[in-house]
Amino acid sequence: MQKPPIPINEASRIDSLIKLDVLDTDPQERFDRITRLAKKIFDVPIALISLVDAKRQWFKSKQGLDATETSREISFCGHAIAKPATENSKSRILEVQDAIQDNRFFDNPLVTGDPKIRFYAGFILQSHQDYNLGTLCIIDNHPRKLSDSERESFYDLGMIAQNALQSLRHEDKDIHTGLYNRRGFLSITEHIVENSKRNMHLISLAYIELTNYESLIEKHGKLIEQEILSEFVNILKTTFRQSDLISRIGENKFVVLSAHNKFIKFDLNLNRFKENMSIANKVHQDNFIISFRANVISCPPHYLEVSGRLLDLVDKRMMESSFEEKYSVVV
Repeated sequence: MQKPPIPINEASRIDSLIKLDVLDTDPQERFDRITRLAKKIFDVPIALISLVDAKRQWFKSKQGLDATETSREISFCGHAIAKPATENSKSRILEVQDAIQDNRFFDNPLVTGDPKIRFYAGFILQSHQDYNLGTLCIIDNHPRKLSDSERESFYDLGMIAQNALQSLRHEDKDIHTGLYNRRGFLSITEHIVENSKRNMHLISLAYIELTNYESLIEKHGKLIEQEILSEFVNILKTTFRQSDLISRIGENKFVVLSAHNKFIKFDLNLNRFKENMSIANKVHQDNFIISFRANVISCPPHYLEVSGRLLDLVDKRMMESSFEEKYSVVV
């Protein structure tokens, strides 16, 4: 078995995939519709939209397969994304007519064991920057060959899948609050960090989680949800600076990113935020009280480059008991 080669632009390719913020997200009908069509049009038992990150291939959509991911080392899609892809239909598709007869795959566990792949065709899905992110692929357990007509249809369906994937980049706002969502936050953060490096500024990030959000909705119903969110977002906007980036990265999770010089004590904003929340809770105490926990991280911008994804870093630090208590506020 041959392991998939690593593309020469691997770091940039992974970065482009991360910024879509699509990995490990829930199934979406726009993608499932495509794989259902692919399965039906080409009369195959399996159709997938597969995205390849550093160590695995993960399935955004799957028909005819229970697994949600496999190791990159045994993936057919890993070989596909290593191909230079252009708009030419032949170069955009990796076709394996009989895996048993292919030196790359004849002893691959996906061939010798379930799902017993014999035929594979993968259309390379690219980002806006033309990085290969994954494939729309069809799989059969019998050898076969795409006809010219089938190849044209597969190319068209692959481009539809690619457009659906690329469109995620434009969905960067939370519809309930108007704040940037995770995808928007990750996209804009890159520019803030780069600008901070040039200006020798610090980066501070406040992480705020509403700890009783779900229980409030359960108790008072969905009608109160928008009132809670509007009140909370208004407090965020009046507490922090206009230049700070405020985002809703989860149903009950918010972050505030700030670039500032060393003389600004960003953690003091949390004290002011606590005071503003206390005032608001007194006003609404007959209706509801919002409880939260918060933390802040301050560091030079270059630290973020060696720490992986910013939000993963924040989640990790929030869970560390050794994190400095002076930066913590719990109401």
